[in-house]
Amino acid sequence: MLMMTKPRSSAHRSFRMLPVALAVGLACNYAIAQDAEQRADALRKDLATPESRIDVGAGVLSGGTRSFGLYNGMNQSIGYGSLDISLIKREEETGTWFRLNGRNLARDNRELRLEHERQGDWAYYVGSRHLTRNDPLQINTGLKGIGTDSLTVSAAAPRRNIQLAVEHDSFTAGLKKFIVGGFEVRLSFKQDEKSGDRLYGQGTPGTMNFLTEPLDRVTRQWELIAAYADPKLQLIGGYSGSSFENKLPSINVAGSIATLSPIAAPPSNQAHQFHLAGGYNFGDSGRSSFKLSRSVATQNSVFVVPPALPGNRETSPGGRVVTTLAYGDLSLRPTARLDLNAHLRFEDRDDQSKTAQYTAAAIPTATTALTTAGLTGINVPRSLKQLKGQLEAGYQLEDGYRLIGSLEQEQVQRNIPVQYRRVAYRERTDETQARVEIKRMLSETLNGGLAYIHSWRGGSDYVNDTYNQQTNQVNPLIWANRRREKLRLSADWIPEESWSVQFRGDASVDSYLGRNLGPRRGEGLLLSTDVAYQYSEKWKLSAWLVQERNLADQTTRSDVLAGTLGDNVIWRARLRNTTSAWGFGIKGRPTGALEVGAELGASADTAEHGIQRIGGTGTDPLNPSSLPTYAYHQVTFKLFADYALDRSSGLRADLMLDRRRNNDWTWQNFTYSDGTTVTIPERQNVVFIGASYHYRWR
Repeated sequence: MLMMTKPRSSAHRSFRMLPVALAVGLACNYAIAQDAEQRADALRKDLATPESRIDVGAGVLSGGTRSFGLYNGMNQSIGYGSLDISLIKREEETGTWFRLNGRNLARDNRELRLEHERQGDWAYYVGSRHLTRNDPLQINTGLKGIGTDSLTVSAAAPRRNIQLAVEHDSFTAGLKKFIVGGFEVRLSFKQDEKSGDRLYGQGTPGTMNFLTEPLDRVTRQWELIAAYADPKLQLIGGYSGSSFENKLPSINVAGSIATLSPIAAPPSNQAHQFHLAGGYNFGDSGRSSFKLSRSVATQNSVFVVPPALPGNRETSPGGRVVTTLAYGDLSLRPTARLDLNAHLRFEDRDDQSKTAQYTAAAIPTATTALTTAGLTGINVPRSLKQLKGQLEAGYQLEDGYRLIGSLEQEQVQRNIPVQYRRVAYRERTDETQARVEIKRMLSETLNGGLAYIHSWRGGSDYVNDTYNQQTNQVNPLIWANRRREKLRLSADWIPEESWSVQFRGDASVDSYLGRNLGPRRGEGLLLSTDVAYQYSEKWKLSAWLVQERNLADQTTRSDVLAGTLGDNVIWRARLRNTTSAWGFGIKGRPTGALEVGAELGASADTAEHGIQRIGGTGTDPLNPSSLPTYAYHQVTFKLFADYALDRSSGLRADLMLDRRRNNDWTWQNFTYSDGTTVTIPERQNVVFIGASYHYRWR
């Protein structure tokens, strides 16, 4: 008999296959999880293993490179090599790092630094740097002896073009040792050697001769520090020293003004300082810090020509300045909404230099009061004491508002000089500043703040110049009575994850009171905007715009300028400086191996003098109203492409166009009395094309 078998349903077949599917799924999940863990482990190892890199390339520069190559080591239209290295090694077992970094090793602004460190135990470093500053001025002169301290000025000597440059060669070294218990000791040293020649001059109101200043100077700095730190207390203190050695202390000039030779150069000097600083944490509610230091600076170099005056046996100025500094602050949060901050700073700069007659005495007369060098010929030490304190409070209001208020007081005390002065003097100045600021998170994407700052500066009565009444009308800028009003607006806007906008605006007005001549009013305006935009995962854009305007309104008299009393012509100057800069950048990765970017930026700087006669009955041969406006413009375009050959290497190409234009009339065919001419090119256009290869390894 035949038996009929019932067909199996699809559900039944699926049920029978379920264990197989589960097994396969578990195996796949295990494989996926294992692969993810392996990738994560590889990523951790990749991040923990430092990357080394070397870049080698070359480029060609053409055009007017004087201003472009001021500091970057490329001031000629020739080919240049490039070499950058970054060697990093880490020993996993001991936590020891080795780093060797080199930048621009094939140029005149090269830098090399080696660091060796065992984490939590010791570290040391050594480094060197070479930097050349090439003077952008074009000089045609007959001066002889350039490069030495013996110069000869001659209008009849044949002239030639020269290029002035100053070279810096610096060396740094330091070490650090960690000691058990939070203690640490540091030692550092830096030496900078400066050599070359820079622009100099010699003359009187009727004669100006071109000179160069030879440089052969060494500046050294050293420091020994001990530090301690734990969760509450941090202390750091030690000794710092510096010295300046000028190996060419004077310049001897022949064939010129005999009374102005030799000319003294900056004298050698040294300084020593002991200091202690620290901080203490009062749990989560407050912190206090302090700093104490005392330094002694001396300058005892022998005079180039010791003064031959009766009763004066000094052969050096005997310079000695002792400075004491004390600082302390306290930050508290008594409640969750209230923050309090206070700080106090005191500085006493005691000038203990010798007081002696170093020049011949000369009593001013009615017609030479402003051109006479001095009355007694006796130097006067300049001592200064400064006390500055500030109180600030911040309170969190409702609806996301935060209110901040501060009060700052500064007092500066100076010693009164006993000798004749050209400008009236003030023994003490006091300045008070108050600030009120409110901030708010306007929304989840917009934050803003508005601050108002008011300050007032006054002080003691002026110590008048008893030899000339015109200078007693002058209100010197550094200690004139001044009222300042300042408004500051800031905002951060992030409308969405791909957008970011930052804005800041400052506006200020200064009013000067008390005297007729000198500064009368000042205005300042600063507007700054930065925008960043993530167009897609592959492309990013950025843009910025900055504008700054400053106005200084001041007055003077021709008899004060020229040194001839009774001229009585009053002039007004409205000095206006405007600086604008903008730029746009784009960076992206069109393919996985190719990254490209471009940046276009421009800046403009103009200075207007706005000089006009506003009073007086005399005539003025100086005619300062003829000063033209100064303008400087620069446009720079950069383009790069970086192509990855593989995970370890790649090629990069760079293109840069730089255009500069100025009408610097102060150096447009300026001619000295000896026939030397100095000028700066009105237009300078530079093109740079470069290519490099980089290799990375771990």
